[in-house]
Amino acid sequence: MSENKKGNTVLLTVIAIATLLVAIVGATFAYFTATVQGNNEASSVVVTTASLGSITYENGTELKLENAYPGAYSNEITFTISAADNTVELPYEIKWVNVTNDFNPATELVYRLSGETDGSGTLVDLTDADGYDAETQYATVPSAPTTIGAGSLSIGGETHTYTMQVHFKETAADQNSNQGRSFAGKIEVTTSGSDNLYYTDSARSGTTEMPTSAY
Repeated sequence: MSENKKGNTVLLTVIAIATLLVAIVGATFAYFTATVQGNNEASSVVVTTASLGSITYENGTELKLENAYPGAYSNEITFTISAADNTVELPYEIKWVNVTNDFNPATELVYRLSGETDGSGTLVDLTDADGYDAETQYATVPSAPTTIGAGSLSIGGETHTYTMQVHFKETAADQNSNQGRSFAGKIEVTTSGSDNLYYTDSARSGTTEMPTSAY
């Protein structure tokens, strides 16, 4: 009888252990899955930001005219101002900055800026520049920082290509006053009217007033 009791006890113990193992295994591997319906019909969210253009110098950024005699020409530099698929008109200005010029008379040092466009925007020209000569298309190099002119890239993408050169004019007269003289300057392109224009959805052509709202 005692052996039967022992046998029953062992059997019950085995069953209990087996039941416990089944419960543990069941608890370990039991889970819920959530299924979201309609993903195959969902719309994508696409965000692209506007491009405000770029400037590329194709053959250097320096115009050099060293040890020059009357009649000498500097090298030429070519630079492009462009935007692709822009949704707003992009105004800009081309300026002389960091200018040091001790030529006297200053009118003997001149420069040319010619532009081409592949669109309908406005190019900068020298028509209103100081000392502009319509026949030679050269203007007087400035003695101080100055704005050469304003242009703009039209909506939809456009490229403006400019070529620039400096020339020491030959006047067919005594030019000894400009022996040993020098000029240094830098060309800079900025947004038109201000170095700090802000573009937002409510001011797509730019505004000088800094936006105050984060949204």
